[in-house]
Amino acid sequence: MAHADAATCADFVRGLLQPIAYAELERHLAVCRSCAETVDWLRAVQSVAAVDAQYEPPAHVLRRARAVFALERPRMICKLPRLAAKLMFDSLTQPAMAGVRGPSGVSRQAVFEAGDYAVDITVDQAPGTSRTMLVGQVMSRVAPVAPITAAPVLLTAGETIVARTVCDRYGEFLLEYDTQPQLQLQVVVDAGKRRLELSLDTTGAVSRRSVDERRKPTHRSRKRQRH
Repeated sequence: MAHADAATCADFVRGLLQPIAYAELERHLAVCRSCAETVDWLRAVQSVAAVDAQYEPPAHVLRRARAVFALERPRMICKLPRLAAKLMFDSLTQPAMAGVRGPSGVSRQAVFEAGDYAVDITVDQAPGTSRTMLVGQVMSRVAPVAPITAAPVLLTAGETIVARTVCDRYGEFLLEYDTQPQLQLQVVVDAGKRRLELSLDTTGAVSRRSVDERRKPTHRSRKRQRH
């Protein structure tokens, strides 16, 4: 009998050969060291595969893997049903503390709410650069102790994907990007069924300077009375 090819040896290991062919190859293996080594290697592979099939990866690993896969299909994320987030707090609308005027960099803290979710973000831009860092956390308003883990996060400007990442086990995420107008943050929730949409546009926010100017007392000149 000539040497058996790899496919025939694999069928032999899996018990798929007809009885006559199986018996013939079994006799050949007793005298052919090369084919016997091939069969032994395939049996080892089969054993490893059998053990691997019984392994169940942790749930958090599966969630993160699905989230990473979803990030490769950003257009599908943007087509999910939208939950428009409402801006509940914006540090840009708050007066700066006494003595703090003209900061060297740009910093913003904001809180958004949409449905049962809240998103807390901090945006920092170093002085003299357009590079911006955004740190955020997604939380459940109904179950604060249960973090929103492995949620895909997209930063978009129109149809352009500016940055992307995945929430960690605490629901936190980090994005770095070049500052540009009309930025929106998209966060996938409800096991991939919906997305939160947050507008990061600051044009509607009242600047600290404007607030401070309004808070300044108005000094009226008083005419001196002659006696």
